[in-house]
Amino acid sequence: MTECTLALAQIESSCLDQRGNLEKMIAYARRAEEAGADLLCFPEGALTGYCTERAREFALPLDSTPCLRLAALARELGLLIAVGLLERAPDGRVFITQMLCRPDGIHRFYRKTHLGGKEAGWISAGDRLPVFETAQGVIGMAVCYDTHYPALVETLSLKGAELVLAPFASPKDSLRRETWMKYLPARAYDNRVYLGCCNLVGGNGIGGHFSGGTVLFDPDGEVVCENFSQEETLLTARISPALLKAYRGGEPSVLPYRYFPAGRRTALYQ
Repeated sequence: MTECTLALAQIESSCLDQRGNLEKMIAYARRAEEAGADLLCFPEGALTGYCTERAREFALPLDSTPCLRLAALARELGLLIAVGLLERAPDGRVFITQMLCRPDGIHRFYRKTHLGGKEAGWISAGDRLPVFETAQGVIGMAVCYDTHYPALVETLSLKGAELVLAPFASPKDSLRRETWMKYLPARAYDNRVYLGCCNLVGGNGIGGHFSGGTVLFDPDGEVVCENFSQEETLLTARISPALLKAYRGGEPSVLPYRYFPAGRRTALYQ
């Protein structure tokens, strides 16, 4: 991974105003570019608004005009943009998707693989855990409920992920910081990855409310920066490859003890 700047957006997103969501995301992308960011991550469902029972009503295909506008913006700004949306797939299924728009015009996506209790029955689960090679480094994704599964982040790390983006749509009645601090530092520390989290804030226009929260953990599980206000914010932080190099490419005598996934004994885990 190269030294780079990550921007994490905490925004309000309405299912009833997708045009407004798009214009807001364009404005935030321009702010991120002006702040010197190389990568920008939006929360889960930011483009379409997040909901469950009415997900099919608001879902968009990946080749829809709003998605194509954000893809063009990534090229224009030279910015890597991770866009959260409810996706309507060609076969009619609905997924919770994070689309990765690259400045070189190559675009990929991750479909949430672990669904929360309210999502099952309305939304389909993805079946792949891809990693994405970019100019900044190798990126993996874990969307909201995904992060509760240690093996998921471990798998991304073993596939080469150096940064894991974790967009959320967590409800307002949750104790967001208290909950995250119980387990997310371990995901970063155990797998020696940077972990960038951002949550929706405010209402979705149809009765849902979200708690906000943005934080970046380093490969030691330490907080690099955070913002848990209830306001829309853009958090930026510098990512250094030094810690990653120490754990994955440092002294041979150190690496087996510091990069924990390398010492797995998978035969014991059956």
